[in-house]
Amino acid sequence: MSTAQSVVHSVEQGKASQVIRMAVVGVVVLGIMLIFLLARFRGFNHIEAMDSAQVARQVEAGKGFTTKFIRPLALWQLEKFTGAPVNLGKTDLPDTANAPLPVLLNVLPIKLAGNEMKFPQGVYFPAEERWIAAFSMVFFLAAVAVFFFLARRLFDERLALLGSGLVLVCDLFWEFSVSGLPQNTLLLLFMGALYALERAAEENQAGQLATKWFVVAGGLFGLMELCHGLAIWPFLGLLAFSAAYFKPRGLSTGILALVFLAVITPWLIRNYNVCGNILGIANYSIYDGVKGTPGVLMRSNSLDYVNDVTPMWWRPKIQASILAQFGGLYGLLGATLVAPVFFVALLHPFKRRETAHFRWLILSMWLAAVLGMAIYGLAPAPGAGAIDPLSANQLHVLFIPPMIAFGLAYVLILVSRLEFSSVPLLRLGFMVLLFLVSAFPLITSLLPSVAAPVRFPPYFPPITNAAAKWVGENELIVSDQPWAVAWYGNRKSVWMPIKIADFVTLVDYPPTGTVVAGLFVSPLTGHLKLFPEILRGDYREWTGVILRQPPASFPFREIQSLPPDGEFAFFSDRKRWETAPK
Repeated sequence: MSTAQSVVHSVEQGKASQVIRMAVVGVVVLGIMLIFLLARFRGFNHIEAMDSAQVARQVEAGKGFTTKFIRPLALWQLEKFTGAPVNLGKTDLPDTANAPLPVLLNVLPIKLAGNEMKFPQGVYFPAEERWIAAFSMVFFLAAVAVFFFLARRLFDERLALLGSGLVLVCDLFWEFSVSGLPQNTLLLLFMGALYALERAAEENQAGQLATKWFVVAGGLFGLMELCHGLAIWPFLGLLAFSAAYFKPRGLSTGILALVFLAVITPWLIRNYNVCGNILGIANYSIYDGVKGTPGVLMRSNSLDYVNDVTPMWWRPKIQASILAQFGGLYGLLGATLVAPVFFVALLHPFKRRETAHFRWLILSMWLAAVLGMAIYGLAPAPGAGAIDPLSANQLHVLFIPPMIAFGLAYVLILVSRLEFSSVPLLRLGFMVLLFLVSAFPLITSLLPSVAAPVRFPPYFPPITNAAAKWVGENELIVSDQPWAVAWYGNRKSVWMPIKIADFVTLVDYPPTGTVVAGLFVSPLTGHLKLFPEILRGDYREWTGVILRQPPASFPFREIQSLPPDGEFAFFSDRKRWETAPK
């Protein structure tokens, strides 16, 4: 009888109870992963995701950091630096647009998927994308584990468990997992850096130097910079806080900066040796939204387009972006109920000094990140003026876990002072309500949906893959979505120039050793609004092509419409589709 009682006690309150709870959480998390990967996954929808993936495929094939997504400005930059034309027929263009770490991390899932880019009947996106998404989920779960240990040091185990649960039910992280963007990798590195900084704060309060923890934090921020260029902005916020807080003043800042530079310098040297600019072509994305729509500069064949831009041009963009970020902060913080409470928690006098000081570190890095995102821009949500929470430059997502920890701590303190806090059932009901409200976006994402099984419009991977096979591996395709042609079609693709005259010149006088075989037009331009976005927009010179009525002087007279319903079209000098292998 005593044995039976001990078993029951263990199940209810002992180690067995903990194991059972952990097993239940594991099953729930595994179920969420499988639903997203098997039922809700619809393929990639971001330029940056496809671009990074196709470079990773080049690395996996032994071709190094090269790209098949050819930006006219990148080609101009390279030729200006080398002083010689690029033989695109025989030479792979060096990639200077992508951060290296996501590319390297994508090599393994692409290799595991077979790197075949096959589309059997009923398959609308490649297996490689699903494998990349699965790896991103693993990084997310690892980040939650690191956050648990951070929150336990800042507060206690109970709050760490509750906070980790709120992070796990935040839909934004799961959406980033299946987006192909590197935010979950950034999150893992950021949580590790915050843990190191918390340990450094503890040792600093004890009068110790904490050099090793500054080295770890600086190294992790360096890896973050190699993962996403905008990671330098929260790092600048860290340097500002470090200079004011850690003693002896200046030592911690110097260590952080030196280690950070030591990590990123090899890549900066590589970029300079390739194109003459340590930041590559990516640095010019700063002009997005300053003069023209995002990407218009990349379609130019020189920098003349922005020669008249002065610093004052950035003021409207920065001002509008900051206001938009503040206005949409709840969604940018994952619609988690307690995350915005962090800003109220700044007024609470936490007893533990390290914890009280740590929130100012979070605030310092977040403010710097807000400024960086405002300067470089955040993509608007489809069909709306608000910021897309899944924007490639979205860094608010990194601050969700620590903000949840402080916001939850403040909420629990307030609840403990209320009369119903002494009633266990009411306390439980409050926590359940808190989780349900925070998990509502995730719950809706997991429910059956009538959405198409592919990100159409504007993408339809099987069609892009089929059209690309009409072109030889050493020939060029000009397209309005060259990143998709490079990724799904594994063909070199040039972004449609701003002017048709430049396209005609490219066809008549292509780069050395190259043949321009066709023009691939997609719903990316076909679904633009006729008057404001085509006739008066950045593709105004391509109006006839978009409407399938090219001018008489257009070099490609053969047109093949493609499903669904002729949304895609392939222009060429001959009927390549009749002779291409099936």
